[in-house]
Amino acid sequence: MPIVIETEDEFRARHGDSVYSDQSELFEDGAVIVERTHRIDPPSDKAMLTKAIHRFVKAKIDDRTLRFTNARESVKTQAEWFAKNFGPAPHPKAVEALQGMANEIIELRLRLDDLDAQLPTTKTNNVRESIERDQVAASAKVINAIRQLPTF
Repeated sequence: MPIVIETEDEFRARHGDSVYSDQSELFEDGAVIVERTHRIDPPSDKAMLTKAIHRFVKAKIDDRTLRFTNARESVKTQAEWFAKNFGPAPHPKAVEALQGMANEIIELRLRLDDLDAQLPTTKTNNVRESIERDQVAASAKVINAIRQLPTF
């Protein structure tokens, strides 16, 4: 079997749109580049693939929301300065561009909702809740035992 060496640019081109999250670059098809050195193709398992795409969409929402907020504040500030005759007016299509950004965020949120519905239900939450209940019960026993001790 031949060894295929793929450059980072080829990997990116093959996997499409990406967004950075923590120390990883997440791709729309579920692929990931970890710490700029480890290139990982999308998982073949459907549940794992859905989780990977969910992570990408969530990171993209976070990224686009931050960009939108910064752009909106920048346009607002520029308009306020212009009203005081301290600079140029915002670009004539600034509000239109902001609306486009907002629409993208809305579409991504709808996609995230669809992915949430596709995620398999796991017993992880039930296990976590069970552990928390056990911890609360154990803590209550210790607290009650401490209350039974004499005070000096």
